[in-house]
Parts: sequence; structure tokens; C-alpha cells
Amino acid sequence: MSFTFIPESPKENEEKLEFGHREIVSTLKEIITTQSHNLTIGLFGGWGTGKSSIIESLKKQLLEDKIPLVIFDVWKHEGDALRRTFITECHNQLSNVPYGTTYLKDSYAVSENLKGVKTTSNEKLVFKWKELGVRGLVAIIGIFFMFFSVSLICLALFFLEVDVRDYISFGKIIGLLTAGVSASLFFKYMNEYIHLEKKEVKEEKFQDPHQFQNEFKNMIAGLCSQSKKAVITFDNLDRISGKNALDIISTIKTFLDFKDENGGNTVFFVIPCDVESMKVHIEASLNMDTMKDGNYTDEFLRKFFNTSLWIPDFYTSELEGFATAHLKATGIPEFQNEYLSWLIIKVFNKNPRQIIQFINLLVSNYLLLKKVSQNNGFPDREFYKKNIPQLAKFLLIKQRHPEAIEYLKREGIYSLELNVLPKDFPSSDLLELLRQTEDIHISNIEPFLKGRMTLSEQNHPKIVNLISLMSVNDSKFQEASLECGIEENLKAFIELAKTAFLSFKNNVQKSTFLNNTLKLSRSMNLTLSPPFYREIVSYVTQNHVAGHYKLLSLDLLDTEVFSRASGLTASEKKLILKDIIDVILKSKNPLLHNKTSNPNPDMDPGVYDPMFVFIIKYKKFIETRYVDALQTHITNNRKGFNLIVHFFSNEEIQEFFITQAFKENIKKSIGPNLSYRDMFENLQFLDKFHPRQDYDEILLNTFSTYWNKIFDSAQDIMDGYGVMSSELRVILINRLISQPRTGERQPNADLFYNICTYIKTIEGLAILPWLPLVELINEFDFGKQYAPGVITNIFAVETPSTISTIVDNLSDMNTIMGWDDDIQNTYLLFIAEDKADIDIKLLNSAQTIILFTYLLENKKFDRAFHLVLQNRNGLTLEEIDQLLKYITAALLDSIRYGTLQPNALRLMELFLFTADKNAEKIYAHGFWTIVADILSDLNIENSKAAYEVIKENIALLDVQYADEMFQYLYNAIRVKGLYDLPYLHEIFYGLTISISKESIFNQYFQLLFSEVLRFTRSLNVLLVAVEAIQQHNQENEENVKCITGFIEYCKENMENVQRTELQPVFTALKKKFKNRRKSDLLKIRNVLNTLIEEE
Repeated sequence: MSFTFIPESPKENEEKLEFGHREIVSTLKEIITTQSHNLTIGLFGGWGTGKSSIIESLKKQLLEDKIPLVIFDVWKHEGDALRRTFITECHNQLSNVPYGTTYLKDSYAVSENLKGVKTTSNEKLVFKWKELGVRGLVAIIGIFFMFFSVSLICLALFFLEVDVRDYISFGKIIGLLTAGVSASLFFKYMNEYIHLEKKEVKEEKFQDPHQFQNEFKNMIAGLCSQSKKAVITFDNLDRISGKNALDIISTIKTFLDFKDENGGNTVFFVIPCDVESMKVHIEASLNMDTMKDGNYTDEFLRKFFNTSLWIPDFYTSELEGFATAHLKATGIPEFQNEYLSWLIIKVFNKNPRQIIQFINLLVSNYLLLKKVSQNNGFPDREFYKKNIPQLAKFLLIKQRHPEAIEYLKREGIYSLELNVLPKDFPSSDLLELLRQTEDIHISNIEPFLKGRMTLSEQNHPKIVNLISLMSVNDSKFQEASLECGIEENLKAFIELAKTAFLSFKNNVQKSTFLNNTLKLSRSMNLTLSPPFYREIVSYVTQNHVAGHYKLLSLDLLDTEVFSRASGLTASEKKLILKDIIDVILKSKNPLLHNKTSNPNPDMDPGVYDPMFVFIIKYKKFIETRYVDALQTHITNNRKGFNLIVHFFSNEEIQEFFITQAFKENIKKSIGPNLSYRDMFENLQFLDKFHPRQDYDEILLNTFSTYWNKIFDSAQDIMDGYGVMSSELRVILINRLISQPRTGERQPNADLFYNICTYIKTIEGLAILPWLPLVELINEFDFGKQYAPGVITNIFAVETPSTISTIVDNLSDMNTIMGWDDDIQNTYLLFIAEDKADIDIKLLNSAQTIILFTYLLENKKFDRAFHLVLQNRNGLTLEEIDQLLKYITAALLDSIRYGTLQPNALRLMELFLFTADKNAEKIYAHGFWTIVADILSDLNIENSKAAYEVIKENIALLDVQYADEMFQYLYNAIRVKGLYDLPYLHEIFYGLTISISKESIFNQYFQLLFSEVLRFTRSLNVLLVAVEAIQQHNQENEENVKCITGFIEYCKENMENVQRTELQPVFTALKKKFKNRRKSDLLKIRNVLNTLIEEE
């Protein structure tokens, strides 16, 4: 497959320019070719926006007009001597032969002083006469002494008779000596006093700015006749450091102020730069405040440039088209994708150069991914083809947000899915990019980071996904584990999990992954490999990461490592326990910092709970010195831990960790100045200390002495008060249960007084939890004087619904009523008022009788009925008789002033109900006599009520009782003339039938025909008589005559009788006699027919 990298070099061909650059080149050329005076032109644009391409294209176009354009790259020459390098570079570029000859005249040569020192030499013969004369005199004297010495030698030889003449003559000796001495002196002093002197004259290289300026003038003046103009550009000015940029700008001014005194030649300076970066450089170099000195930098640049051109901003569509074209130019078919162009522009939307650089980066990484895929680096050999957008997205993020990629690697997060990234992800810009490209899923960046996958990763993608979920503590990993077939692929899971575990560098991430691995091990009953267990143990026992004990699940570490890992030695267990204890020992009591809140968020006592559970379980592996240190630390910093939860479950554990000094400190610390929370904690400790009986007295005395502090209603606003007060109440109840009820050893009376006084202040259902304590207090001799008052107070102040609920929560209200008569009376009164639904079935017989009496007195008959119904089976016969007496008295009382009270009927019904319709009891209590009196008393209104009762219950009368009743009514009718009371006569007739004696029948009809029918004016009484006559065949002539006379009376007095009232009577009479054929009855029928027709 052929492919091409996109070149980044500037474009020289004007036809290839894009984004409006062609017009900028034309504009610059027009300015340069038409103007004849020096100009400094700013070409403003950001990095990569095409400034260099514009300059290169301008240079090529100016070549047609034989105008040289010198490009001086200040970035390339940063650090060089600027002025010297600039003039040298200008000379080199102007010396080129672009069209057959150079831009400079042959007569122009650059000064030698530009590059180095210029040296010239002069020579002359020098004589030192004075010194020479002195030295000559010395030489003559020396020669004299030499001759004198030779003479002496010769004289001595003569006396010795040695004739040296045989060997050499005296003259020769003198000559030789003279010649030697003279030659010696001549050569010795000649070079010293007579010599040729050489003198060098040096001219230093250019240092003064004016020298460089003059040299530049000479160079411009040296332009050949065809090139009257020159263009100078300082490229990449915005790439160098701020200080160097400012130095270069200042230096350039040396040349920008150029004036050709000879006339004729013009210089144009074109300065391409990022003007905003230049401002930053200027401000940084001069230590200016942007807010205060922003105008200065603008003014500085305005003085620097005579005019400026801005490279226009890019349209997104232009850049997308640019990216699409260059992706196509790579020659890679998979890059022919407009979506890929859009993705690139989402990140690189400022200039074309970034786009080109990224496309080249994409090409090289694509080639690498292709090689890996084709060499089985991935399970899919076409992975490189199918993941082009994913590769591009990854590279874009790595280019623009490298710190984010490093963060993900450090945290062990290999997914770019938004739902996986942590909430504290450091880059908001990256999150926005991920949201915009959410449809390009990268669930695992490892293939792009590592460029390959292991064989296990290739063969088990579901396990790879599971590992990813476990690393970020995703709650879905448990569900995902069910789809992986871990039991069948346990070896692969262990390999991948161990690799992932070792790859994590962050302790939080590493501990999270380990917790999830062990959680999976527990739920699926997995046994990991020994090497994996060793790596886990190695991690856990590393001293420099002891803080991970706050992150690890020690429960899982216990069950899944301590219990499963083979080869875990006792020394390693001791080391782990030591490290855990070290973590605990480094914690401090937050109160020692004199702060109300915990200064260290890790000091939440709950952090240490799992540690304590762990060390308690394996306490046998704790060395003695660490036990002592832990005991001391707990004593000094007890507020930092949930000691109650862990160290007081049994006496053995308490004795192992809690010292006697700790217990004494608690006892001594109790006092009035303790805060509520401190008091609560101290009482908790006292309740937990062993042996329990040793702390009964101090605990109960503390409750008694500081009751108002312990149960202070003002503390309700404090967070957690409700829970704490409830726990203290339970502690108090449990302690009281075990105390003696009598004698001197029972708790003091002040405690009971405080408790009951406090409970009386509690309103509503909030009192419910305190009721067991009230009942318990009444068991004590000292408490009996206070507990009843609490119950009485409840009935006095609470609402009926609340009282009803409270009664339901008391263990036995009957027993409680036995505490005190006031309680019983108050409670029964409450029930009688029927204010709440209370089960009266729970009352005993005595309470039932009291309540029944109250109900009768207050005419609450429905409630009385309900009371008898619920409790009758629990009453003895004597107690029932007592109730019936009460009813009888009430019934007699209801007959007042000749008027039957409305409640009489209810009393009759209640009497019969209470007697359970027992005929003997009814008679024994004179019920029928009272009824008979009511029926026969003309002064009693509404006596019909008694009729209703007697009618329904007449069957309860036996013959004896019925006979007595009959005779009583018989006498009453005759004596009192009760002829017009139909219900009385109906009862009277009913008794006759009930007794069913011939003598009684005779007595009845004798009264009927002799008195009743003669004197009655009641139609209903007539109906009763007709019924009796018909049923007992008493239709004789005398009887018929009586009836006929009564009817005649009615007819004659029709004006006083409503027809509507007669109609039913006549209809009934007619029915009674319609089948009779006797002539005696025809008259009755005729009368009735006439009356009915008229009606």
C-alpha cells in the first residue's frame, strides 16, 4: 500500500495558496512595487496560519521584478550576534544569482571589520647609542685586563724556564684572544642595541550600532541598477523567548531607521508575527501590568510598524475541506472520510499547520496499528481498519490533553466513556470534547497505548471489559461477571486481573480493584493463584502505603486472603496487624486540637471500624508491645474510635484492649461541666464495663444526680439527641430491672422522683417509650408514690386518641388501676365518656359494675349495652343481680311527674338484655309490676313505650306471672275506667291468651261486653274486641249488639271523627264479618259498607 506524508514547508506557488493568502501576496507586491520610500509592514497572524507561505510566494513573485527578498529566520539564529549575523545573511542572500547576475554591484564588498579584527605591520632599524658606548668602554677595559693577565702568565713561564715559543708565538696568542673577545662582544650586544623593529596596527570588528547601520547602508547602496529596492523579512519572531524578542525588536530598529543618503534605493521590512504573542513578550520582558500598561504595548507596536495586514480568520468549512483534501492526499483509502475531517477540526480549528501535523501523526500511528493487527496483535486482523475514528480521537486527546492521558494511566482508567470517568476528572475541555464525540466509543484505550493485546485479552474480551468495570468501581461489574464464564476461564481471569492489579500506581485505584476482585472471589467462591495471593500480600504489607488500610475491605482481606491464601505465614500476619495498628496509632483525638469539628477528614471513627474487627479476630498475632501501645492510645484518644461497638461485646475482648486506667478515667470525668455528648458516651461506657454489677451504683447515681442534664428537652435541637436519649433510657431500664425492689439497696427515691417528674412533661405519643419505665418504677417501694401520678396526669392532659394509644401500650391496665383509686376512677370515667376506642372487655367485674353505674347515671345506654355485652360472661349471678337493681332503680326514677321519660324504653331494653331474658330474674326484680303500673297509669304520657316492650317479651311471662299481671290490669281497667287505651287492651288480651284459662276468658269477655264496648270510643280498642270475639266465637247477639251500637255511635258522630282514621277500622270489621251469614251480622255489614262507601 502506498502512502504519503503531507509536507509542512511553506508554499511558493501562488496558485496553491488558500484562505485568502493569494490576495495578501498581491497586496504586498503592489505596495512594494509602487512605493519609493522605506516602509515597515507588519504581517499579523497566529502560528501555522500561513505567514511563511505568503512570504515565500511573495519572494517568488518579486523575482519577476528583480526585487530581492531576504528572509532572516530569527528563531534559527537565536543566540547569535544579531546585527553581524543579519548583515552577513543579507549579503549572502543578495549575492545569489537568481537571474544570471547578483543583486549587488561588482564594486561592492562587505567590510572585513564585519567578521573580525583588521591588522597592518611597519619595520625600521633602531640604534641605542648611549647603552652601546657604555658597553664598548667596558669591552676595552676587559681587553686590557686580558692582555695584562696573559703577560703575567708568560712572565711566570719565563721564570719557570718554560719556553712556550716552541709551541706558539706570543703574537698569535694575543691575536687569537683579541679576535675571540671581540667576536663575542659584537654578537652579544649587537641584537640588543642595534635591531629591526616591526609594529602592528589593529582595527577592531564592528561593535557600535552605527557601524552596522553604515554597513547596511553601504550594502543597500550597493544594489545593482536593476534592483533599486530590497525586501527584508524577520521570520519566526513570535517563536523565540520574550526577552530575545524584545532585544531583536530593539535591534531591528537600527535598520528600520535606514535612509539612503545617496538616494535611489528603497528597503521594505516585512515582519510576519503573532501580534498577540508579541504583546505578551513585551509585557513579560518589561514586567508590565496588562491591565495598566496595555496601551503602552499597542503604542510600542504602532511606532514599530508603518502599516499592517492581518491574515483573516478561517471558516470551519474551509478547514474541513482542507483536512479532507489532505487526508485524501495521504493515499490511505480509510482516510477518505468527511467524518474524520470533522473530528480533526473539533480540536485543531485555528490553523492549517496543526491539521497537517496531525494528519502525519495519524498516518504513522495507522501504519503501526496495521502492522500490529496483521501480526496477530489483536483478535481482529482488521482492527486497524475498523477503528480509524477511535484512533484519531485517541491521538487528538493525546495531542491536546496529554495531562489527561497521564492521569488516566496513573489512575488505571482505560475507558473514555463519560459514565466511567471519575467526577473529579481534571479537564473540563476534554469532557466537552468527549460529549461531542460520544458516538465514537472507546471503551478501552489500552490497544492504542500499548499497541497490542495479550493472547488472553484477545480470547476473552468480556473478561477485559469486566476488569475495566472493576477498576472504576462500577456497580455493574457483578452483573457483567455472570456473562464472562469465569469458572470456565478462571486461569485467564486470574492472569488479566493480576496484570491489571500490578499496573495500577494509584493506591485508591489499586485498593478499589482489589476490593472488587475479592468481592467477586467471595460471591463466586473463587480461589486465586498463589502468585496473585503473594502479590496481594506484598502490596498489603508495604509500609509506605500503610494508608491503604483505610481503603481496603479488611473483611474481604480476611475471608478471601487470610483464609484462602496458602503459605501466608504467621510473621506476615503479624506484619499486617502491626501496620493496621500503626495506622490506628497515628490517629489523634480531634478534641486535642481544640476544634469543634474533626480537623482531619480521615478521622471519621467509622474509618477504623473494619480495622478493629480485624485485629480483634486475630488478636493472638499481636505482639505484646503493640497491645500495650494500642491500649494506651485507646485510653488517650477514645473519642477517635467506636470503642463501644468493638471492645465491649464480651468480657474477654474488653479485658484484652481496655485497661483499668481507662475505666477510672471514665468514672472520674463525670461531672456537671461535661457536654451532652460526653455525658452520653461516659454513661455508655459505664453500662458496658465488666463486671456489670460493680457499676450499678455509680451509673444509677449519675442518672439521679444529672437527670436534668441527661434528659434535657432543650437538647432536642441537637443532632442525634433522640437516638442518644433513647439509648440512655434503655440503659436505665435494664439497670433498674436487676435492682432490689425493697429495702435499703433499692435505688434512691430521688431518681424515681426525677424520672416521673420528667415524664409528666412529655406530651403526646412521645411518652410511649417511657411507659415500661413507669410500670417498672411502681414495682419499687420508693417508686410507688410517684408512678401513679404519671398515669393520672396522662388522663388529665392528653387527647382521647392519645390516651387510647397509651392504654393499648400499657402491659395490663387492670393491674395499673389497682395502683391507686384515682387511676381507676379517672380511667373508668374516661371509658364512660366514650372518647376513644378502648377494649372494655379487659375490665374486671368490680370495674365493670362501677362503670355500669356511671353509665346509667349519665344515660349512656348504648355504652352500657356494649359494656354488658363484652363483660357479662365474667360476672357472677350476684353481680348481675346488682346490675339489675341499678337498672330497676333507674327505671322507677324515669317515671316522674306523670310523664314517662324518653330513656324508659332504653332502660327496659337494658334490663331485659342484662337479665339475658331470664324470666325468673325479670319477675324477681319487679319488672312486670313496673310495666303494669306504667300501662295502667292515666297520668303517664307515652306509656305506649311500655306496650312495645311487653308486646315483644310477653312470652317471658309464665302462667303465674301472667295471671298476676292479668288481675292487676283487670282491676286497673275497671277502677280507673281505662277503656280507650288500645295498647293496654291488646296487652290485656295477650295475657288472656297467654294464660289460656277458661275462667280468665270468661273474666275478660265479661269485662269486654259489660264495660269496654259500652264505654270505649277508641276504634283500635274495638278492633281488639272484634279480634277476641272472632277468635273465641263470642259473636252472640249481645256482643253483636254492642258492636253495632258502637258503630252507630261512630256514624252519628262522623263530624268529630276523621274518615281516614275510620277507614282502617271499618275495613277490618268488614273483613271479620264478611263470611258470616247470620241475620244478626247483616246489619253490621250494611253499616260498614255504608260507612266505607261514604268514606
